Amino acid sequence: MRWLGYTPLPERPFRPTPVTFPFDPPPFYGSVMTYRGSDSIIPGRTKIDDYNASLGFRTRGNCGLPYDQLTGSLICPWTVDFHVDYDTSVFESRFLRTSYLPFLNQIGRIPGVAASLKTSFGPFAFVGEANAAIQSAQFIDGLGITRNMMPMTWQASIAYQFDWNPWVQEIGAQGDFISLGYSGSKDMAGVAILQNGVPTRIGFVPQHRLFLTGGEWVMDGLKVAVEYSANWDYPVSAGGTGRVAHGWFGLIQLNF
Repeated sequence: MRWLGYTPLPERPFRPTPVTFPFDPPPFYGSVMTYRGSDSIIPGRTKIDDYNASLGFRTRGNCGLPYDQLTGSLICPWTVDFHVDYDTSVFESRFLRTSYLPFLNQIGRIPGVAASLKTSFGPFAFVGEANAAIQSAQFIDGLGITRNMMPMTWQASIAYQFDWNPWVQEIGAQGDFISLGYSGSKDMAGVAILQNGVPTRIGFVPQHRLFLTGGEWVMDGLKVAVEYSANWDYPVSAGGTGRVAHGWFGLIQLNF
């Protein structure tokens, strides 16, 4: 922001401000939710017969040392949060339901699972996630081709907080930060439908994606960030284009 002419007000020398953390929540948590799924998947349904179940575990520690002795640590304090989910129909998700709407009556109900891991060690944070169907979805696409897919996506990212201190509760929620992420997919090259007699590809995501983000909270409640991404499409033999797309994105976020 200094490059744009912004001159911050004089500040006193920074010292980490100790905070009192709330009581730790229970280590295990979970939920069970039931809902009535889409009529496109099971036509004419009237029962609430789909459900989602989640179970997680979370904990944290400080290596047995007071927080004011951890200002130079790259490991402590640390946190871990892991949870798994089960859902009776992955095609109820917004992207799959919208993209594969013409074929949902053929696909029917396909169960799926998801798992995610969130950890932090000192100024570092790591996030990993995987989502996958556990049965194959079989249908005939708009060109009369028989499809057999078991969609899966995953992603992993690491972030680093500059000017970190042990009382920071969430990496990237203040000050300057950077993050690097990589994601992938399987059986998500998309399918073809006919629109006005023209074959059109729908329901696809990149096979691989790399992104790098840098951001700064220039003042309380105002964040500026820039992101670069590279997206690799599926090869032609799998129904993609085999191309790579590059992109730059900017973000200005105001919280009030």
